[in-house]
Amino acid sequence: MNGFSQGQRRLAVWLSSGALAMALTGDQLLYVVLPLAADSFGVSLIWVGILLSANRWIRVALYSEVARFGNRFGPRHLTVLASLGAVVSTAAYGLLDGGPLLLVARIVWGLSFAALNLTTLVYAIAGNEGSGRMVGTSRAIREVGPIIAAASGAWLATTLGPREAFWAMTALTVLAVPMAWALPRQPAGDAPPATPRRFRLNRPSTFNLFSFAVGLAGDGIFMVTIGLLFLQEVSAQMAMLSAGGVMALRHLVVLIVSPVGGWLADRFGAQRTMLGSALAMTAGFALVPFDLVYVAAVFMLVGRGILAVVSPLIVARGAENVMNAVSANATWADLGAAVGPLLAGFSVGLVSLNVLYGGAAMLLFVLLMAWTMFEGKSAPITEIDDRHERLEG
Repeated sequence: MNGFSQGQRRLAVWLSSGALAMALTGDQLLYVVLPLAADSFGVSLIWVGILLSANRWIRVALYSEVARFGNRFGPRHLTVLASLGAVVSTAAYGLLDGGPLLLVARIVWGLSFAALNLTTLVYAIAGNEGSGRMVGTSRAIREVGPIIAAASGAWLATTLGPREAFWAMTALTVLAVPMAWALPRQPAGDAPPATPRRFRLNRPSTFNLFSFAVGLAGDGIFMVTIGLLFLQEVSAQMAMLSAGGVMALRHLVVLIVSPVGGWLADRFGAQRTMLGSALAMTAGFALVPFDLVYVAAVFMLVGRGILAVVSPLIVARGAENVMNAVSANATWADLGAAVGPLLAGFSVGLVSLNVLYGGAAMLLFVLLMAWTMFEGKSAPITEIDDRHERLEG
């Protein structure tokens, strides 16, 4: 898509990211509502874990196939199709009943998200000028949808009902379709984006294992059980509102701490910043057994937000092929985020939340120490940038 003018490229970034933001509303609300209102959807807590992890498994397994489809038909058509898939899945959450049918909806969403995630990235990195700024803009825009869904969706669920709230989210999701349709057409003769290799799970490094634990704990256990944590202290209605507020805050924190994390990495080094943020996240999980839920949530959100910024820098350091290293690490993080909801769904009722969070804190700490002992070495960000230049040269 190098044939796009700068104005077309900027428009494409805004429209594709806006479509993804609206498409994310149904998925975000499901994380708020389903664990606390599973009976309204005719599912057990075990099914909750399966449903909330299904989209991750699909993403990991079929991402390369989605990319091949995009190469054949172009990013605009892929974005339109994925936006329609998001509308179907969000509407299905409010209409369908029972685990198997909802699982089909989650698979549709997993494919839709994989496609939208790919096309927003393709539009952002098209051409060589200002790709970093474009990616940052895209990331900021896409957070708007989850913030709206988590904040207003929880209120709608407590006011109208859990299932009815998804009808309102469907109306928002529909907005993704005209945004996708308005995308500029791919210039004639423009080369399609490179197709990723087929899925292959390599032997993990200690940092890959730590990233798996971060995904399992921060994107899995925490996301599924945050409402249940509040339920121990407040009513079901307030627990849903509190969970929605925390999830909205989670996305807001990403917007705020991302530049802060980058500055800290430049100022103090990626390793020190990573250690500090990882310890903050670990402390958050460790505080839950002491009934400090709100303080724990702040530690977990801030630590997780900064980790998302500095982890790629850590992975890139010392890698012969930066792209492969970052991709492999992301795969392990996604696998952790897929396993986490399953673990939470099967564990709740068998062990207390205090045990679950305490175990997650111990796992994070052990793998963090293993990384510092066997792989962790300090390296300034400039050295990583120099290596990028050598690799590109």
